Amino acid sequence: MSTIKVAHAHQLLSATLSKDADKILDFMNKKEIKTYKGTIFVRIKWNIPAVPKHDGWFYVENVVLTSGIADPADQNDKRNEYEGTRLQLQTTVSNAGPFGLALSNLNPIWKKAITQWSSKPGNTAIKSRKIHDLLQTHVAESNEKNPGAPIDDPIIRIKLDFKPFPKTFRPEFLAGQPRTQIFDARTAYLDDEGHTQYKLATVKDPKTGKDVLVNENNVHLFVTPGSILKVGRLLIQSVPYSQSWVSMPIVGTRLVIEPGAPAGFDEDFAEISDIIERTQGVAVTPAPTSPATDEPSSNVSGEDLDAVLDAI
Repeated sequence: MSTIKVAHAHQLLSATLSKDADKILDFMNKKEIKTYKGTIFVRIKWNIPAVPKHDGWFYVENVVLTSGIADPADQNDKRNEYEGTRLQLQTTVSNAGPFGLALSNLNPIWKKAITQWSSKPGNTAIKSRKIHDLLQTHVAESNEKNPGAPIDDPIIRIKLDFKPFPKTFRPEFLAGQPRTQIFDARTAYLDDEGHTQYKLATVKDPKTGKDVLVNENNVHLFVTPGSILKVGRLLIQSVPYSQSWVSMPIVGTRLVIEPGAPAGFDEDFAEISDIIERTQGVAVTPAPTSPATDEPSSNVSGEDLDAVLDAI
């Protein structure tokens, strides 16, 4: 059976701080490039010294989520315009621990690396496309109050996709499995080998009152403001070249989440001490929620984001 090598967030952070930080990212040759629904996908070659032959899988823990998932029935929430902008976890650099710091350091490395690679003869050219930041550092230009203003605590978004990995996906044991699986951190138990395991998350079906597994239609009932990503496995494996953008999306695969306040109640982020306590000493700072109009994904069409997830 194939074994996936997973880099811990602190290993990625260490790599971004090393003298060879500019060598962390490279990209595959033309034979590895794929096209799906008009979007070109380039495979990432990671170079993290502590994890040889790393293929884009990352481990994070104790990440405080600063907003819940959009309720698909809320027509006023602009995140619902596309599936790709609705199904995402949101946090900030200060609330994401080593992973947040690593992404902040990696952002300029990513932009330089993809620019240099794209300029080489035979590689996919950027042309008029814009390079998408790994995190949102500025308010959207469309914001009426503070267009383009810098964000003190940059926002990180992790995509969710409940569709299965394709049959051709490697390693083979993941083929056909859901790309995103959400587990309930409150259900921890030890298996026969003494390893901590979790049960798949469930919610009450509003129509029947029965417990049902969390899926793309009801995930907003489980991932509510103040939730904590206790343990997460993320995938950063390909770079899509859409008509307008070049990006490096982060996809959540195995996510162990402790839900926050029940859906329907506003979380008071001024009273975040209980969240800090639940993160077992991880330092966090309250972050204001951003209006829906501030979504950085508004710069990338929902179709582009959906294509990204479908092609992985």
